Amino acid sequence: MVTSATVPLARARLAAAGVTPPELMITAERVEKGKPDPAGYRLAAETLGFDIADCLVFEDAEAGIRAGEAAGADLIVVTAAWTHALETPHPRLADYAQAQLTVEDDGRLTFSPPPA
Repeated sequence: MVTSATVPLARARLAAAGVTPPELMITAERVEKGKPDPAGYRLAAETLGFDIADCLVFEDAEAGIRAGEAAGADLIVVTAAWTHALETPHPRLADYAQAQLTVEDDGRLTFSPPPA
């Protein structure tokens, strides 16, 4: 998880949503600049041992989209939180429930778009 929130705020938001915090959280304390700066996504990829070009970012905010683009990752835009239309060339999902992820034998995740 890459967020511009602090650790306490990120944990509180995850708890409120009933989500267990992930093992890796890149938070405001770990980077000099938050989104739209790409440092958070680059640090996450490096920490996980991946090239950012092999990563898929799920983003729901304009600053995060710009950060993912600047980092060099592929993006899926999640529109559930949008209050206004946002132009983006990236594939979109209405919400995270539409994400179809498969864990491959080597531990990588692959994404399949929802059925049309």
